[in-house]
Amino acid sequence: MADPILGIEKLLRDEIDLYSRLYALEESKSGAIIDKDGRLMESISREQEELLSRVEGLEEARSRLGRELVENGPSGGTPPTLSDVARHMGEEPAKGLVSVGMELKALLTKLGSLHKTNKRLIEDNLEFYDILLSGLKNTASFSAGYSAGGLEKPRVSGSMIINKTV
Repeated sequence: MADPILGIEKLLRDEIDLYSRLYALEESKSGAIIDKDGRLMESISREQEELLSRVEGLEEARSRLGRELVENGPSGGTPPTLSDVARHMGEEPAKGLVSVGMELKALLTKLGSLHKTNKRLIEDNLEFYDILLSGLKNTASFSAGYSAGGLEKPRVSGSMIINKTV
């Protein structure tokens, strides 16, 4: 029984490592969003996706080990929680497992908060560009357009907002 307990604890520590790396990437993403660096955001997102697929594998392994420890686990195919596993263990191993679980939960809470902030930054940037484009469309007047040849046009239909011939 000690082997699955150590296995779960190792998996939790591996998850903490991966989520710590995800947090560092999310912090980098904040800077990329503020700097409006789309290429860096795309690169960071790709790295995050790779780490999340590894986390998914660890979660599946932890769920399998949890089921081994909790023979009469919750029905319906739901994986046992750490609390379920801890109830079936001795007091000392349970303390260690719960401690690592709490550390992981705290990290996930921090990561969720940072992700929420980044989401808001992206939404604000999109709103800014929407307002900017809307303003450009609304400022078009009879004297604001240019023909394809670069000459100012008295009509707006078919004209460009910016002279591209320069």
